[in-house]
Amino acid sequence: MRVDLTYKLDRLEGGSSRGRPGRAWIASIAALWAASALLGGLEVRGFFPLLLSAGLLAVLHTYVRPVALVLTLPFTLITLGLFTFVLNGLLLLLVGALVPGVTVAGFWAAVWAALWVSLFSWVAGWALRRLAAG
Repeated sequence: MRVDLTYKLDRLEGGSSRGRPGRAWIASIAALWAASALLGGLEVRGFFPLLLSAGLLAVLHTYVRPVALVLTLPFTLITLGLFTFVLNGLLLLLVGALVPGVTVAGFWAAVWAALWVSLFSWVAGWALRRLAAG
């Protein structure tokens, strides 16, 4: 029996960060750092809290966010998807509460910071994919 590994390797190096958790984590670290440097409502004091908060945020986005999206589906549909920003802000508030060295000023600061973290993470992921591609 012959196994075609080329197909599987091509799928791992696809356009998204799936299959590249290290790249996604670096993008999250850069996004959290940029958001904390540019926004007044999010403060990350130190490199270790930055690493820990990026890892915790990734775990929360992987396991908690899908369940929360299903539970709040009516609100998400009524607001045409804008409620997902509120969910992201609540997850960022949770990270601020759990990680020492990370401070989030309040609910609206968390929502804005989550919006910017999402934007910065997308841009950093795109840039890292471009650098890896050559």
